[in-house]
Amino acid sequence: MQGEEVSRLMIATAIDGKPATRGRRKENALAQLIILQPEVAGTNCESVIAATSSLLEMSGVDNRIARISDLAGSDLTNKTIISFSELHRPLLSTLGATELETLKRITQDSAGLLWITRGANRTHSELAMFQDLARTLR
Repeated sequence: MQGEEVSRLMIATAIDGKPATRGRRKENALAQLIILQPEVAGTNCESVIAATSSLLEMSGVDNRIARISDLAGSDLTNKTIISFSELHRPLLSTLGATELETLKRITQDSAGLLWITRGANRTHSELAMFQDLARTLR
């Protein structure tokens, strides 16, 4: 793994400019959590996703596993997304029009997005494309 980036963390928080409602708590964003798996998931990826889902369930967080193509036309408002879509294979460089529109809605409408990728090096730089997209979206 020499030369391969081991980890990188980027955290960005959007501040809602709307005034808080009196006496009402905002709906818990984790109450509606979606785990995105790759369109073609390998055994290792499936086991990581299953373990993540199981740990969330044990913590009291209901979740469902889906592919980005499954979310076309879905209401993503107030949903929190954990994406493993680029864990082993690039997604952004291969997106079709429908998936790109879904990704756009995820970044605009969801309550939050955690995008998990591998560290990228020169031979796998397409796995780091979301980091640049995230910088642009901030």
